[in-house]
Amino acid sequence: MKTPETIRVTPAIHAVVAQVIPLALRFEDLTGRKLGVSANVGEILVASKLGLRLMKSDIEQGYDAFDTSGKRVQIKVRRSEAGRGREIPSSTSRTGRFSEHPYDYALLAILTRDYGLHEIYRATRASIEASFRGRTRRDLSIGKFQKIGRKIYP
Repeated sequence: MKTPETIRVTPAIHAVVAQVIPLALRFEDLTGRKLGVSANVGEILVASKLGLRLMKSDIEQGYDAFDTSGKRVQIKVRRSEAGRGREIPSSTSRTGRFSEHPYDYALLAILTRDYGLHEIYRATRASIEASFRGRTRRDLSIGKFQKIGRKIYP
């Protein structure tokens, strides 16, 4: 089996993200629509903070990164959808769909409206899969993820 190609978050990548964030916020202010960069920005922030290597292809493997011990990590990102009054997403907001591909654990990154990294939670695949029993949906509320996981940042 071929080893998947990964990328390390470099200062050059951080510089591009620093340019993307104000553009995304400006676009949202002008149109009321999201530019669709939250997942990538969040994954880069998490990878940088935790020393993860991101997958070059974020679709094929079913996980988004490798940690320093080689474990496969799915990363879910939620950014506040509310206006300037609410800076973080509510606990009833949903994560994205969890892949059925093999992974070792998942991280949930909570971003502020301005793309600041507010919190990171970690949950095992076993606890996530147990939460899906009897359900057809493969997503969780933020509150449920926080309950079955543990806060690892800050």
